[in-house]
Amino acid sequence: MLFPLSISNVDFRTIVKSGLSVSLNKASPAYAAFEDVRENFESNDFEIPDNGIRLSAGQPADMKLIQQVPRQRVLAMRGMTVRAPARNTPVSPAVVYLAGSAVKTPKTIAISELGPVNINFDPDSLLDSKPRAFTPAPKMTEEDFAAVTPAQRARELVEQELQAAQASNSPLLVAQYKARQRELEKENDEKEQSKKEAVASLASFTPNPEGNRPLWLNGQIEMTGGLAFTGPDTHIEVKRTLNGETLERGRIWITEGKFEIHVKKASGYLVAELQTRDGRVLGRGEMNLVHLTEIPRKENRVNDIRLALRPTTMGAAFRPISGYSYGQQHMPVADARVEIQAYTQGQGVNEEGLVVEPSLNRTSSFVARASAKKHWSSLVVGQADHPQDVRLFSNSLVEALIDLELSHVSDRKEALASSVVWGQLTRNGLPVQGGSVEMAGDYRPIYFNNMFLPDKTLKRTSANGLFAFIRVKPGVQALRVKANGRLYPAQIFPTEGKHVSYVELEVREKIVSQFKIFDVLDMNRPVSARIRLVGTDNELALNKNQFVAYSVASDHFMVEAEAGAEFEVSRMTLTGSPGLVNVPLLKRDWIYSLYKHQNTGLAPGHGSIVGFIDDQDFEVELTGYARGEQVQILYFDAEGKPLESKKTGVAGGGFIIFNAPLGLQTLYIHPTQSRETYSQVVVAEPQYVHVVAWAASAKQ
Repeated sequence: MLFPLSISNVDFRTIVKSGLSVSLNKASPAYAAFEDVRENFESNDFEIPDNGIRLSAGQPADMKLIQQVPRQRVLAMRGMTVRAPARNTPVSPAVVYLAGSAVKTPKTIAISELGPVNINFDPDSLLDSKPRAFTPAPKMTEEDFAAVTPAQRARELVEQELQAAQASNSPLLVAQYKARQRELEKENDEKEQSKKEAVASLASFTPNPEGNRPLWLNGQIEMTGGLAFTGPDTHIEVKRTLNGETLERGRIWITEGKFEIHVKKASGYLVAELQTRDGRVLGRGEMNLVHLTEIPRKENRVNDIRLALRPTTMGAAFRPISGYSYGQQHMPVADARVEIQAYTQGQGVNEEGLVVEPSLNRTSSFVARASAKKHWSSLVVGQADHPQDVRLFSNSLVEALIDLELSHVSDRKEALASSVVWGQLTRNGLPVQGGSVEMAGDYRPIYFNNMFLPDKTLKRTSANGLFAFIRVKPGVQALRVKANGRLYPAQIFPTEGKHVSYVELEVREKIVSQFKIFDVLDMNRPVSARIRLVGTDNELALNKNQFVAYSVASDHFMVEAEAGAEFEVSRMTLTGSPGLVNVPLLKRDWIYSLYKHQNTGLAPGHGSIVGFIDDQDFEVELTGYARGEQVQILYFDAEGKPLESKKTGVAGGGFIIFNAPLGLQTLYIHPTQSRETYSQVVVAEPQYVHVVAWAASAKQ
């Protein structure tokens, strides 16, 4: 049992034969009584002989010991009102119950259950100068051993106190009650609001059956982010893709910015690309065709489809900007350098203010670090395919934030050696107001007002969508968002001492993905699994092949799949808005057989990573190992059988990494027939197997 210190001097005088049962509610009269007795009592103890008998929960009570005269306390409880039932008509003079006094009300005052009684009072004369003693409690019999709640017991104490004070005319204290009532109402409102927002969005989705037929799709193409059509040097292409394969192509009217395409059915993605003559993609826009809900039944033409092209890159691209940047005002940091964790050395920006690494596959995710003089270094979890802003915060800006939040020198010194998490909540590139963020652990969010100053009165983001956390420990952190009546899955990211971890939370509503559930060793076996978005609580049961609608607030999130005791619980990292999510289920016996084949055991505090690579031979690297420590890896073929003496994996097969370093790491897969590398952020944990599934040809 856990008791607050203020209960230590209270005798309940009630013991259940099977043990002692106490429950507390901080909003109850009992708790107020216990807090008041801590400072206002006079002892008049009767010693209970120590005969070697002890009372403990779960043991029978000893009758002789119980019948001893218990301790008695004189209580004077301040500011607690016991309310009478509501009355709508004038009443005769009645006693107003409160701790420490009783007052008769005039006929013109109606006592309601929640309404205050406005009577003048003198706080200095609230308590009697001479404490009053309780009448000694009578001996109890076995029939008297009935369980009494703390609230009931507090009411009994109040009644006894009032009976002894009927003759006095002590003033009535109402001010503390009203203040406490307002606090409780505010707390309840915040709890109710939090409950309304804590609704995870994860549901089955049924595509429009009208889309399962040939259709003509027409619409408009728009250029955004500085893209432009420059004549014969570039061209625009419209196509439908499914699982990385191009199925149909359409035609473009450049001068009018219009397109038309005939598709066999509305499945997969409608993609528009701005390409150079040599095939390099400059801009890309796409639409998941399952979102076509308004399809005419008697017609085969869907009009007014909008495809917005945004800039893209071949590989990873970073734009280091100052933390003082806002809106579309991007202030570059000229001397900044950016490196990709365990992949590239620090590189300076080019004439366009970018740092580019073209060798990474466009679906890759990774951890990058940006640094510059007189700035804290920044960490970001990045994604290839489009340029990514990396904010750098000056030393003075970080120190100002910490000085405004912390008053003690030792606290500020600790914060300056720890990590800072700084981020922004956005939707469609614009800040989101009214959202809240929370991070696992004992961390309090800091929100910034419209003057871009930290404001302790704010409980949610202001119009700029900015937030921060200070004194964050180095390691792996999880941050999630509550906004728009929804609870979004967690964003996983790393933190380091004297680094800012910058987190861009882009809210995206109603993503639709097709989840394919299968037993990796028996593809024809019908299986089902329960999936959930990591960071939320609700689950969704899926069969072999279903569509799922969900919402996210980051480019990177994790999905967990559980299919019963026969299979390992698996987790996968997803990026962007995937149209297809493969969920391979891994049998526990198979995983254990691979460990046994490698002649190794499950090391405490480590995890397992299993990958499946479709169409090329490959090599694997993993970050996180100490100097001199090597990765323990085993490759297997398409049937899951170990490949003896193999240093590389084979197309259609996969790999398992035994006892991977705990926490967030980056996995690199190097196809042997390609110069392009695929990377993915993974999290190794003992309770799960992190699963990676990738095909080099899967380019939507």
